[in-house]
Formats: sequence, C-alpha cells, structure tokens
Amino acid sequence: MARRYPDRNFVGVDLKGHRFWTGAQQAHDEGLDNVAFLRLPVELIERVFAPGELAEFWLTFSDPQPKDTRDTKRITSPIFMERYLRVSQPGCLVHIKTDSALIYERAKESWQDKIQEDSTDVHGELLERTLGEFREVLEFKSPYEQRWVREGRNIYYLRFPL
Repeated sequence: MARRYPDRNFVGVDLKGHRFWTGAQQAHDEGLDNVAFLRLPVELIERVFAPGELAEFWLTFSDPQPKDTRDTKRITSPIFMERYLRVSQPGCLVHIKTDSALIYERAKESWQDKIQEDSTDVHGELLERTLGEFREVLEFKSPYEQRWVREGRNIYYLRFPL
C-alpha cells in the first residue's frame, strides 16, 4: 500500500513487534518514508494520534478473543470503535478483514445499520464483483492469509463508516 500510494501515510499498530518486523524491514530497505510502525496497545491510540488525524482503519486478522464475552478486549468491538472515532476524520472508514467468523459476526451485529460492504468470501464472490483499485487492495495476501486460503478458510470482510 505504501508503494502504491506514496502520498499517503501508513501506520501499523500492534503490541507484538514481531508481527510487523518484515514490513518494517522492507520499508527500511526500500526507503519508504510514508510507513511507520508503533508497538503499543491499541488502547493508547488517543495518546499518539490527534482528533481528526486518521482517515481510515484496516483491522486485519485481529485476535478474536473468544473468551471476551463483554467485548472489552476485541479491537473490533464498539468500545474500541469509540476510541478510533475520537482520532478519526469525518467519514472515516473501517475495514475489517479476518478469518474469524466470531469477529465478523460480532462486528456485523454491532454495525449492521452502517455496513457498506459485506462478504463471507473475499477471494471468491467479493473479488468477482469488485473492480479497480479496491480489488487490487483486496487481492493482497499476507503469508498467513495465503496459508489460510490454501487451507480452505473463509476470509470475511466488512466496511463501514465510523
């Protein structure tokens, strides 16, 4: 994404640094100055970004936190969406791409009135009906996603404005 859109900034946020080590190394090696990585709990997002600073969120393959019955740890839950909203520009879009039916169903239930795009099969029916730039974005697969697709797992997708 950073290569494709050099006029946009991209920030990866994760508590575990090994999850973005490869991306950080590639950005460094290629001299991409529109990429940054923050190793911190997403609960601290408001300490890093100012109100209205972020234009879009991609929540990809987040930990489903299956034991979190109150939705206090799942980063796709309404509690976290409120945090994202406070640092978002008006009309900010949230993209959720996951192999977890739990994440997909909970997010769909929470945001059903706002959903603009919904798919239970990103690399099947969604790509078949999607053209252009967005298709190229969806076609990208991380090494883990490649493995999950080979294993026959469904990849789910939701998009909605905050």
